[in-house]
Amino acid sequence: MIGILPNLFWVAKDERAPGDWEDAGAFDSRNSRFAVADGASAAYRAREWAMRLVECYVTAPPPPNADESAALRWFATPARSWQDESNGSEPTLWYQQNAEIRGSFAAFLGACFSRSAAGLVWHAIAVGDCCLLHIRDNLLIAAFPISDPAEFGRSPDLVPTAEQSLERLRNKVKVTSGNAVPGDLFLLCSDALAKFLLAEAPRGEPVWTAVKSIVDNDDFVRLIRYLRRENAIEIDDVTLLRLAVVESSTGGRRRDTVSRKEPGTRR
Repeated sequence: MIGILPNLFWVAKDERAPGDWEDAGAFDSRNSRFAVADGASAAYRAREWAMRLVECYVTAPPPPNADESAALRWFATPARSWQDESNGSEPTLWYQQNAEIRGSFAAFLGACFSRSAAGLVWHAIAVGDCCLLHIRDNLLIAAFPISDPAEFGRSPDLVPTAEQSLERLRNKVKVTSGNAVPGDLFLLCSDALAKFLLAEAPRGEPVWTAVKSIVDNDDFVRLIRYLRRENAIEIDDVTLLRLAVVESSTGGRRRDTVSRKEPGTRR
């Protein structure tokens, strides 16, 4: 039986302030659902919105064959739950009230897998610059939604908390799909790491071997620390959800999300 072995790694922009990490990652191994999000740094409660998006995806994603319009409609679910929660607990300070009105924003990527006669079929949706990289035989065979490191900018498309603002994302929600076989590797990552990996992809094996060799979050932190010292990666929150396609599923708990408290803790 073919399955997915997931590993979730992260490090904050400032290692001295892990609580300021504003990315999020989550997975449901049993149902083969995986997601990462990157909260906009200047937005109010950005890390909470990023976490809401990934949790909603692994709990109740859009249909696997959803087109761009159906994927856009799905974002109304987390937006509506966010708004309902906000209406039930009105902020008391004037600057909190203004920030709540403006809302929060995050880039998002979700992927799900299902079995087929040839192996696995995967479907992904994205808004913004969180990326999925599909590696086979140490070659990058797909990158979504961005495939060129030069395409990363400072104003990516973002999912808003305001349901009435979702229409602005029309033609900006991306969907794609593909096939997977045992031995494949999928990397779901936030923008700083995605940009670095796409730039290194032409080198082939060395970069993918380095990613495969990460054992735990401490290993990941050491790698990111080294890349920062070498000015090879931008200083930003970094999240990696590594998915290995294996002959038999060995992985983890049914559902897992990264906490916003301390590195390596789960909730």
